[in-house]
Amino acid sequence: MYFNSFVYIFLFLPIVLLLYSLTRKHVLSKYIIVIASIIFYGWQEPWFVVPMLASGLVDYYLALKIAESKDDAVRKKLLIFSIVFNISLMSFFKYTGWISESIVALSAYTGFSVLTTHPCTMMIALDVLISIL
Repeated sequence: MYFNSFVYIFLFLPIVLLLYSLTRKHVLSKYIIVIASIIFYGWQEPWFVVPMLASGLVDYYLALKIAESKDDAVRKKLLIFSIVFNISLMSFFKYTGWISESIVALSAYTGFSVLTTHPCTMMIALDVLISIL
């Protein structure tokens, strides 16, 4: 679903705005926004939600551990782990297609058959995830 699609403009957005306005002064409004965001994000490819939720859960858990820790060294290690995890996740989805295409091109150039699968079937098309990480 795109922001300029009819489904978004005439179905999704009015429903979310109505539900939000009905629960605006209640804590339920936060859950409505989170659930609506997950539905919007996973509309085109539902599996896109998995890395996003994994990143969010890992960061939430690490933030709790950082908040309860009194040792600065432990806090720094947890922060570094969070940064490395998120950069690794983003790098995997951003560069896997490029690396697989490069390996296929290099193997074709050298005459070796490294991969039997066409690189397009190996690409991880997740440009939307990159924007939220």
